[in-house]
Amino acid sequence: MNKKGSAPMLIGCSIVFIIAIFLFYTSTDEGDKTPGNNKFTIGEEQFKVIETYQDAEEVINFLKLSAILSEKKVIDKGNFVNEFESNFNSYIETCNQVYNLTLEPDDFNMKYSQTEVLITSEPIIFEEDTYVYEISPSFKVNIE
Repeated sequence: MNKKGSAPMLIGCSIVFIIAIFLFYTSTDEGDKTPGNNKFTIGEEQFKVIETYQDAEEVINFLKLSAILSEKKVIDKGNFVNEFESNFNSYIETCNQVYNLTLEPDDFNMKYSQTEVLITSEPIIFEEDTYVYEISPSFKVNIE
């Protein structure tokens, strides 16, 4: 074989090798995606962790916006604490329904000053098959 004929053959063999690897990893029996009978694809667990982080951020954002809206809905500033907590507790119930959580109003500690409300929480736990992720929300709401 001459030198000019070896380049197309090398390229052809490389393409066949890449296709063979692709077929091996994507078309095994019973949904196995990797050799060794593992039932997951490479990176699947990492994507689950990232999705859990995103879900946790959504919950924190929901709670923070709920606190801001609760502050804005207070009509009687003389009875601020009771109205704020009542409004915020209704948002906690909504958060439980939307995100399938079991948050209780007693899980939240609120400290009031003349200009802001500091809200802290017991850890919110996201439990999956292979890991557990906990977040402890803490945020301030300015009183206007």
